[in-house]
Amino acid sequence: MPEPELVSALRARWDALFDRLGLVDDGLFADLVGRYREPHRHYHSVAHVAAVVEQVEDLAARVGLERPEATLLAAWFHDAVYDPRAADNERRSADLAVAALSARGAASALLARVEQMVLATAAHVPDEGDVEAAVLLDADLAILAASPLDYAAYAAAVREEYAFVPEAAFRTGRRKVLQALLSQPLFRTQPMRPLEEPARENVEREIRSLAAWEPVLPGYVPGVDAALGAVVVDEDGASIRLRRAAAGDDPTLLPGELIVWAWVFDPDVEHVLLVAHPRFQRLLPPGGRVNPQEDPADAVLRELREETGLVDVVPAHSGAVLVDRWATSTIETYGLAFAFFTDPAQPLVSEPGQQAAWYPLDARPPEADERHWHRLSAAVARLRIIPSPEG
Repeated sequence: MPEPELVSALRARWDALFDRLGLVDDGLFADLVGRYREPHRHYHSVAHVAAVVEQVEDLAARVGLERPEATLLAAWFHDAVYDPRAADNERRSADLAVAALSARGAASALLARVEQMVLATAAHVPDEGDVEAAVLLDADLAILAASPLDYAAYAAAVREEYAFVPEAAFRTGRRKVLQALLSQPLFRTQPMRPLEEPARENVEREIRSLAAWEPVLPGYVPGVDAALGAVVVDEDGASIRLRRAAAGDDPTLLPGELIVWAWVFDPDVEHVLLVAHPRFQRLLPPGGRVNPQEDPADAVLRELREETGLVDVVPAHSGAVLVDRWATSTIETYGLAFAFFTDPAQPLVSEPGQQAAWYPLDARPPEADERHWHRLSAAVARLRIIPSPEG
């Protein structure tokens, strides 16, 4: 749902809740929405609070809560303060709830209950027999039982919120958080217990992924020199730095990774093959990460086969057509694009949830990643003078 419609639906829920409690909003809804819209929130956003509030309403009805108002208020405020660099977000969110609701005349018993439940989201362990808190905590963790694709999008959004943390440190810390969750039941209410197993499978899959990662660079990567032999576009001299990183003889270089993309065109270079990636909500060229010790030319064919099923492709160039680099303070990422020709009549076999399809090059689809599309367009004129498989 587009955010304006989401906020409108939330407003209706908020007003109904405040009417039942006899409270006056006085700008509080707008303040909360503004907090959940903070730019550093990629998961703990308006969409998240909307999902939790809706889930609380559903669970409260299913477990028979007669007065779910305190639980709903706790849902609204549970991530009102969210700073990934801080360790006291729950305490500050609870304090904000007490101050804001007290200023609007909420009863002291209601304030104490809301405070208690917001604080419970820190450890996600409700007191024995506290059904209200169990409803809130189950709603907050419901994302763990999402489909594998939706779970992957959630995990990626959490990583974005911690982009300032080095990769190795993030993976260690994230594993500890997930392992702590698995040390206890994920869900406490009867309606959510059937989802315990799929939720655990998702969490365990992420833990395995976190444990398996290792930086590709610096360190020898086969085939880098060959891939860079005749680069068409070298953005900001990235190929020189990539050669140094791949050789592994410069201890001053940051750890990093190598990404490859397949630019696949029909023989007349009038269409390009793109994949709809749910994680990024964009149309992107087939591609992914090069594994340690994997040749980039082998990696791009592997990714192309995994995402589209194509194996019968002809290289349009002797190596990479583009190399670029982007970096944070802790990691460097290099990107290599390889161009191919193929017969668009070949059947495509997409990965689950990722639809591969052909798109005309004369107009960018609205969902296409703008940066990739600009690069593709810049390369098309050069590729059209390269003999195609039919030429």
